[in-house]
Amino acid sequence: MAKRELDPIREHRIDYEIVVDAYTEDEIAMGWYYYLQDKITFPFLAK
Repeated sequence: MAKRELDPIREHRIDYEIVVDAYTEDEIAMGWYYYLQDKITFPFLAK
């Protein structure tokens, strides 16, 4: 897989919106969980 250049805007969003105040792997995972829960939308209902 090719490496991507670091995008400062993306990195800032990760640091300040997703994993802010996260110190352990569990806290980082929960930060991603809640971020994606709010941001991802699906065009249909699913179970």
